[in-house]
Amino acid sequence: MTTITKILATFALYWHFTLDTILTHVFVIACLQAGFSISAALCMSFDSLLKITLSIFISHIIIRISPSMRGKGSMMLKLVMIGIWFVAINQMPIDKLSIIVFIPFLIFKLVLLFDSFMSAEFIFILQEYFSSDLSQSAAAQNILVRASTAIAPALALTLLFLPHMRLVAFIFAMILSVSSLFFLRKIFLLSSNTPFPINHQKPFSLRKIIENPMMRWGLIYQIAGNLAFSGVAFLFLSELKPHSHIFLNEITALYSAFLIAQCVVLVLGEDSVPVNEPVHIAPIMGLCGILVFIASVSQPGIARLIVCLLIGSTYSFSLSAVQKIITSQLRGPGYIEYAGWAQTAGRLTSFISVTLFGFALKAGFLPSTLLMFCGLMGISAAALLLRYSHKVAFSL
Repeated sequence: MTTITKILATFALYWHFTLDTILTHVFVIACLQAGFSISAALCMSFDSLLKITLSIFISHIIIRISPSMRGKGSMMLKLVMIGIWFVAINQMPIDKLSIIVFIPFLIFKLVLLFDSFMSAEFIFILQEYFSSDLSQSAAAQNILVRASTAIAPALALTLLFLPHMRLVAFIFAMILSVSSLFFLRKIFLLSSNTPFPINHQKPFSLRKIIENPMMRWGLIYQIAGNLAFSGVAFLFLSELKPHSHIFLNEITALYSAFLIAQCVVLVLGEDSVPVNEPVHIAPIMGLCGILVFIASVSQPGIARLIVCLLIGSTYSFSLSAVQKIITSQLRGPGYIEYAGWAQTAGRLTSFISVTLFGFALKAGFLPSTLLMFCGLMGISAAALLLRYSHKVAFSL
């Protein structure tokens, strides 16, 4: 399989996360424009709330489903998500708060979460049968999950203020979904022969997760990283104004740099991420915290945009490095169960962080003040991570 085909395969497998990013930003921007800052914070952090409450439960269910059923189920869920997404974006704009407006949004998030666990092992199938690089697969997923935020504000504004574009987006998404499933039919068929059998053992307890040095380090990274940086994007979004430039703004600059860095990993693979030990992650996280602090005290302008570019590229590199370390040590049912606990731990801190920032904005705190707090938390998180990284290196 050529490099281009590998890249297309990973994009086809995970492109649905782009729909999630766009939908989230549509609701967040609509709520902020209507003056509902707390509702905007809840929309931004609803992924976290779902993963807090359901990740462990869903992971325990998935490991008991046969690989062939996971493949077929994932195919159906990916098609269902397109219809739910179309219904959700047609609830805009938000004139008044009503639970009915948010129901399609909530259902889409729930279906996407379930599908993400159904297809969690597919990156290993890509590696097993198509000689795909795990770093390339992770980079493709990161581009779709996070770096699509670089264009999400522009697309969200387009869908909000040009209603006829919603039908165009739905048709395009449906065509892309059917095409990607046809392209990946071998993966879904080969999933019946996956080397990871159904797990009938008792699920991992939190104690067993913590006793494993690599899993414990991964949990600490999830908690510390989300606590420090999960609110950064929300705070930059809160600074957007109706007259803000669609592309020349802090959030777009941040995720554009993220996008470029992940594209480098996607093309070059693991060679572009010369990090193999957990101890190397802490300095990168510390640098990211310093950059966020600098952004908090900078005035809007070119200099601040440059700092945001550096934040995006630094965070992108750290994320690729962590995923490379984790996927090289964990796989199979153990990887799925770790993912369940890691998402629960990380998203709990993310939910708390973003929700508190929403209340802080409502109380009159400036986004720059809250960004300064994020930077200081990032520096502190780096120190904590460095301490536990040495313990992982010793145990390995």
